[in-house]
Amino acid sequence: MNHTPAPSPTLTTLGDIAFADCGEHPHPLFRVNADVPAADALPHASALLHLAKQFSLEAALEPQVDRYAWAAHYLGEMARAAMDDVHAALAAASERR
Repeated sequence: MNHTPAPSPTLTTLGDIAFADCGEHPHPLFRVNADVPAADALPHASALLHLAKQFSLEAALEPQVDRYAWAAHYLGEMARAAMDDVHAALAAASERR
């Protein structure tokens, strides 16, 4: 049951959040795209987190399935980036008021 109101349909991602550092010196490989409606980005982040939870549980219960742990790690990283970008958009919108 969801008790939080849906984000405003006009609120969109900023595209400020980068993720997936790689190389000797951290360089993000990916970035959240700008102008994705928050009402679309948040359910997608939720789906990524759900899969990460399933994979991490499987990795915890089954020996020799480290591939699930890595999948959970990357899914969680993607979900966090999407949520952080929506949060930044909310913060920016509240500062403009």
